[in-house]
Amino acid sequence: MFLSTLTMSFADSTFNFWCASNGISAPSAQVITTPLSVAGRGVFAMKPILHGETVVSIPAHLALTPLSGASNFSLSAKKLGKSRRKLRPWYRRFTAFTEQEGDPDDLWLAELTAYSLEALKEGHPWAKWISEWERDDPVQRLLESNPVWPYIDKVLATADELQELVPEFCHKKIQLGLHLRLERLNRHMEFIDPDDVFAFAKIHTILSSRVVDLGNDVTGIIPFHDMINHSLDDPNLELAFDFDGEVFKMQSTRDIREGEEIFISYTTVDEVLDEDKAIWVS
Repeated sequence: MFLSTLTMSFADSTFNFWCASNGISAPSAQVITTPLSVAGRGVFAMKPILHGETVVSIPAHLALTPLSGASNFSLSAKKLGKSRRKLRPWYRRFTAFTEQEGDPDDLWLAELTAYSLEALKEGHPWAKWISEWERDDPVQRLLESNPVWPYIDKVLATADELQELVPEFCHKKIQLGLHLRLERLNRHMEFIDPDDVFAFAKIHTILSSRVVDLGNDVTGIIPFHDMINHSLDDPNLELAFDFDGEVFKMQSTRDIREGEEIFISYTTVDEVLDEDKAIWVS
């Protein structure tokens, strides 16, 4: 693909500028909106990239995690902490009754959603990045437009759309995945009690597909990294953490041609996908 076929929109230019202004180094890659991308917007190589080359460097402090969110929005963090303490005894009784194990650890997704909305509301430096978050697929459309338990016909119609995308999954399994997502979304909305359930559902659903495991039981979302699309068959970039420099580094796993779209893999071919992952990995 030739660079002449790739043209940055104004939104692309301002986002790439935001990244550079905040210390993200990506001299050979840029975010570009184009129908040539598998998702309509992606990251493309602006020049040839050699195997093993560091393509993107992202300061670790830019990642949105429960800890960084709490440090930036202390009042919201205190409110969420109180809600957690009230919820924990109930959750333990529930898991004991149902013979399950665990703790309400998936509340990190609810917290990240709350911090993201707070950043938009307050005009925090993260706001420009968060305002760029968009997703258009059957799951996003279902949950964003029907956050409070939609009619079963909408769920079934969404399952039909998804099975066309991933025919290897059975319809019942996809339905179960959708119900799991709906249950989690509604449980998190009860925990947060958002002012705008539609805005909460939009951010919550986008985050669920973009967060990464950062190690040490920390899950978060990384600017620029979250704009890179997924490829199960041919990812050409991988994420690593430089502990000395406290930066996330994205390195090429093969030579990448100028104008080629850059991909990461959210999973592997050998990994067994559960019902939840089956909804968004495709």
